[in-house]
Amino acid sequence: MKYNIYINQKVMSEYESLDIKDMAIFNYIHTMCASVNPRINKERIKGHTWINYERLIEDMPALRIKSRNSISLRITKLEESGFIKTLKKMVNGHRRVFVKLTTQSDSVFVENTERVLSHEKRVRENVQDNNTIDNTTKDNNTYPLSYLENLSVKEANDISKEYNCTRGQVQEKAQAVILYCESNGKRYKNYRSTLKGWLLRDYGKKEKQVWI
Repeated sequence: MKYNIYINQKVMSEYESLDIKDMAIFNYIHTMCASVNPRINKERIKGHTWINYERLIEDMPALRIKSRNSISLRITKLEESGFIKTLKKMVNGHRRVFVKLTTQSDSVFVENTERVLSHEKRVRENVQDNNTIDNTTKDNNTYPLSYLENLSVKEANDISKEYNCTRGQVQEKAQAVILYCESNGKRYKNYRSTLKGWLLRDYGKKEKQVWI
């Protein structure tokens, strides 16, 4: 089951044909396309990811969608809006729909990443003690793709403390970013902040405990 759903209301409001359920399905599709799960990767065709309608319905119970036809209609709307491209193939006698993200799909998440960058900039500016080296100041540097490729266990563990996720989920998300960049020809200035943007989108920021 997919426990968290990210919906960009600003983007959705710009497309009159799309509603909350459409964007929730897009969020599910984006997660599947970015997944590095070997089983999902094995089913891919020419960079397109198979979207199992039955699994989608099962993983997204809050949508209260019961039929494959309803999913099909909404995927068609997403394709007509330019967020995805579909590829229909017969596999073992069954018709399957495979999906690939377009560059336009980045608009759903780009502001999220920029918000993380802005937040980290504010954190650095608010550091009062010049004698203390805060870990956030590391983002003054440029983090290339190799940062994700060689992500250490300690770094993944440190980042996981900022979000509602485990060290393993941070490592998996780093691989998902790498796969997404390779399959879509995307480049980012700072892959550390990109990783954090994806974690913020999918897991949310960990709230600090307040003791009363």
